[in-house]
Amino acid sequence: MYYSGDASIACCFCNEERYEGILPRKTTYQLSIGRQLADFLANSANVSKTVEYKKTLIEDFLSVKEPIYKNVFNRSIFGGVRGMKELSLALHINGFNPFKRGGISMIIIMATIVDLPPTERYKQENIFIFSIIPGPKKPKNLFSSLYPVLQDFFVLESQGLQMNFEDGLTSLYKASLAFVVGDTLEFLSCACILDTLHTTAAECCK
Repeated sequence: MYYSGDASIACCFCNEERYEGILPRKTTYQLSIGRQLADFLANSANVSKTVEYKKTLIEDFLSVKEPIYKNVFNRSIFGGVRGMKELSLALHINGFNPFKRGGISMIIIMATIVDLPPTERYKQENIFIFSIIPGPKKPKNLFSSLYPVLQDFFVLESQGLQMNFEDGLTSLYKASLAFVVGDTLEFLSCACILDTLHTTAAECCK
């Protein structure tokens, strides 16, 4: 993907010119993580669900003497439950074919809030879609399309999201990337090592 400041006029993979005259050959749009999180936090019911779920996790953790790993927050590598105004997000990267026939392949990049109860986490209104890479083929370098998303995560984790509520209260929320979920081949594409390994998920698992 081309970024502002890049002086190259052709793709580094296929050498095709990026522009037809002054118009780009292809464009894609990415939705702001911060804006979608702000809409989520503006609903007091959503905030209450995350707070109550975190309290339940803390109570479970304190009541169990032996480690029982039934939630990602139980793992010491994750650092346990974070503050009430700190959200942990899971990034989902999945490729799919929109049509039964044809070679068109698309990739959807979305996120879910891990701080929500599992019964709420995957409801349509709680899934944030950032971008759909249209195809017709998968990008040679998927990480280039993920770069703006990861930059948004960096800002949300370091600077946070200032929320001004109708009752006059102001709160600073922070969000961080907890883990990434996706197809095996999409993970390999992110690591830029697909060409050095096998080309099917089954072969990669061996």
